[in-house]
Amino acid sequence: MISTLEFNEQGHCEDIVLAQWLGFSCPTNVRKTIIKHRDELESYGDLLEMPTTIECSADHFNFWLNLDHVLILASLSRAPRARMVRAELIARSTVEPSWAN
Repeated sequence: MISTLEFNEQGHCEDIVLAQWLGFSCPTNVRKTIIKHRDELESYGDLLEMPTTIECSADHFNFWLNLDHVLILASLSRAPRARMVRAELIARSTVEPSWAN
């Protein structure tokens, strides 16, 4: 398991790295979630698609995600580590109660 989620110089994280960090049993399955929620994700910035480097993958591309994309996917995920991410998001939240009005 990856202990720290790392981003490149441009502030992006590869989809497979995120999936491994969250504990997906099959990391390439994160791409199904990305495609399913693409509209919402793209409202927080462009999804960068790159040719995949995994030869055994049926996918021909992978996604590079910004921090907002990562937070959304962690919130949607049911992977083992996602629960910890959601708890951390809540603990660090500064949302005022008035947002619901």
